[in-house]
Amino acid sequence: MAQLIVEPDKLEAAAQCSDEAAGRSSELTVKDALSSVGNAVRGGDSGNAAVKAGEQVDMLSKRMSDGLTAFSEAVRAAKREYGEVDHSTSIDFKRFNDAVEGKS
Repeated sequence: MAQLIVEPDKLEAAAQCSDEAAGRSSELTVKDALSSVGNAVRGGDSGNAAVKAGEQVDMLSKRMSDGLTAFSEAVRAAKREYGEVDHSTSIDFKRFNDAVEGKS
């Protein structure tokens, strides 16, 4: 029979790594750096295209950061819920053991 082994410390470590990645991703901005392309290449469409590309990269970076944050929250929620279920199950089995042993 397969077993489910949950290691809360590893869940927290995964959530922390995801938090760190989300933080780094949210700090990345490309649009501002690419806005100077228009000054370097005057008279062409490259400046506008670079700004739009930068905006797209920044939007995807934010979306990734939001996804990583949501993942961290989901992992921590699963960790909490597992802890609550594990504690509840432990109490149920203690009651069972007490009943079998004739304890009130």
